[in-house]
Amino acid sequence: LAGWSNPEVSGLCDDSSLTCAVTTQYFHSMQAKFDVKAPPGPIGFSINQGARFTDDPNVTLKVVWKQGEQNALIANDGGFGGAATRDLTGPEIPWTLDSGGGERLPKTVYLRFGDSTQTFTDDIILDETPPRLRSVAASKVSGRVRVRTRATDRTSGVASIQVGPKKSAALPAIKYRRTLFVKTHRKRVWVRVIDHAGNHSVWKKTRVR
Repeated sequence: LAGWSNPEVSGLCDDSSLTCAVTTQYFHSMQAKFDVKAPPGPIGFSINQGARFTDDPNVTLKVVWKQGEQNALIANDGGFGGAATRDLTGPEIPWTLDSGGGERLPKTVYLRFGDSTQTFTDDIILDETPPRLRSVAASKVSGRVRVRTRATDRTSGVASIQVGPKKSAALPAIKYRRTLFVKTHRKRVWVRVIDHAGNHSVWKKTRVR
């Protein structure tokens, strides 16, 4: 490289970084161009590692590309309207889903690598609406407390329930059933439900009768 003022160097990085060291005995300025090593696995991508539901439109795309690709074109629209280009500098790309429209339909993301017309897709159900805990009743039965609830969630469905003597996110979330039994000597219990996307209902307090 002696006598060259701006030589170009090409190569392959062994990790997910475009910052790679170039060692030379000469002190000339250099412009280095490297490809990021493609992650292993089938070509394509998944949203939030294949999750079925999310309560947040800000998601992570895990991408696997063919070696040599430099960027990806990503969109929330199948015609690639409003698409954005992202450099392939690592296997994870942050993305924002379209949170408008009917939430009961899955949100689909579309991706193309480089100049290719081949389209890869994945979808996820975006549920930003908390479940509703419509009614709660508690009564003593054979030394235990029977808790009866009625809860609904129109998008991802009610997944679990928390019951305890006080409001606490640390309470264990158990699979939702309309009727369950708990051991407590308290005269009141607090209840809330959680949907499959992770949204929580409001807490409700009920007297043990």
